[in-house]
Amino acid sequence: MRNFILLVCLGLWLGACGPSSTVTTPDNFVSLPEDDLDWRPYHYKAVSPDGAVILVREHDNEELSGSLAYWTEALTREIKAEKGYTLRESTELKVGGLTGNHLRWDALYGGENYRYDIALFVTKDLIITVETAGSAEQYERYSKEFDSAVKSLRLD
Repeated sequence: MRNFILLVCLGLWLGACGPSSTVTTPDNFVSLPEDDLDWRPYHYKAVSPDGAVILVREHDNEELSGSLAYWTEALTREIKAEKGYTLRESTELKVGGLTGNHLRWDALYGGENYRYDIALFVTKDLIITVETAGSAEQYERYSKEFDSAVKSLRLD
């Protein structure tokens, strides 16, 4: 059963559907053209001069019909078990007419503290994540930019 769930999740993450969401690129970041996205399957990627990132992924939910609660639990389990991250905070988030969950994670990588946050939104057709990642120092520096990117999410 666990292998089946992992295969479904893998298929979800790899089977991104066409673009239908947008975010505003914050100051101190540049967005990469879609042709330059080397971290597939991202719909959007913006980077700071020192490597902090903002990412948007879209996944098909039409056939799977998973709820926000379902995908929050599945994502939380995967990140804890597979990545070893520690959940720092989970809050409800309302953005652009959508209700989602904002999951904030901590991780130790190469002896340095990193943060990885995921704003998760689910519609009947799409699963959308707005992800921000960087060192703890970068999070202090770019917290306003990260928050503004998440809050700027809109469906086309």
